[in-house]
Amino acid sequence: MKKSLILTTVFLLILALGNTASAQITITIPKIPKIKKNKPQPPQTESPTTTDNNRTDNNRTNDNQSESNRTSQAEEKPDKCETDPIAGLVKNEITKMSEDIDGYTPGRGRFYSGTPTYNYLLFAVSPSAKQEWDKNFKLLNCPKIAAGFEKLSASATKKLPLRMPDKANYSVHNLAEEKLMKSKINDLANHKIFYSGITEANWLIDKNSIGIPTARYKHGMVWVRYAKDDHPYCRVYFINIVQDYAGGGTYGASYGNFVDESLVGCPAGK
Repeated sequence: MKKSLILTTVFLLILALGNTASAQITITIPKIPKIKKNKPQPPQTESPTTTDNNRTDNNRTNDNQSESNRTSQAEEKPDKCETDPIAGLVKNEITKMSEDIDGYTPGRGRFYSGTPTYNYLLFAVSPSAKQEWDKNFKLLNCPKIAAGFEKLSASATKKLPLRMPDKANYSVHNLAEEKLMKSKINDLANHKIFYSGITEANWLIDKNSIGIPTARYKHGMVWVRYAKDDHPYCRVYFINIVQDYAGGGTYGASYGNFVDESLVGCPAGK
C-alpha cells in the first residue's frame, strides 16, 4: 500500500514537472510576408478637348511661323522693278516719249518713238507687239512701266491722228524706183498704199573717209495701212533707192534699202 502511494506520488510529480516545462518553452513560427498584388488601374484616356486644343495651338503656331517666314523672304527678296537697270531704262524711255508726243504740233516733223531697237510707241498702241516684246523682259507686271504704257497710249490717241507724212518733201515720182521701194515691204498684199514718193530727182553720193565713192542713193517714203495691225493708225516706211559703187565712175543696179518706219495718222475716212 505504501509502495503504491509512493509510485503515485512520483507519477504526479513527473506529470507536474512535464506541464511546467511545456509551459515555459515557446516555439516561434516566422512570419512569411504576404505578396501584395497591384490593383488593376482603369485605363487613362486623353481629354479630347485638351488634345484637340493642343493640336490646334500647334497648327496655329506652325502656320504663324510659315507665314512669318514667307513674309520675311518676301521682304528680303529685291524688287526687280526697282533694281533692274533695264526696267529703269524702259521707264525713262516711255516717260520721255510721252512728254515728246504731248508737245507735238502738226508740221513739227517726226517725233521720238524709242531706241533703234525697240519702238515703245508701237508697244503702247499694239497689245500684240507689247506682249511679244515682254516675252523677253517680263516687265509688264511692274506698276510704273504698266502705267507708263497707259499714259503713252493716251498721248498717242490725242496726237497720232494729227501726225501726217510730209508728202511735199517726197514729191518726186519714178515708177521703177517706187516699185523697188514697195518690194521691200513684207506681206505687201495686206498693205493698202496711200502714197509713195522720192525726195531727190538726182543722186546723192556717199563717200568713204578718203573721198572714194561707196554708193549713191535717194530718199523714199511709202504711206500705208496694214490690215493686220491691232491698232487704228497708219505707217510710213522710209525706204531708200541705192546703187553701190562699182569703180571707174560706174554704179551697180538699183535696189531698195529699208531704213525705218513710223506710226502716223491715216487719211480722212480711211
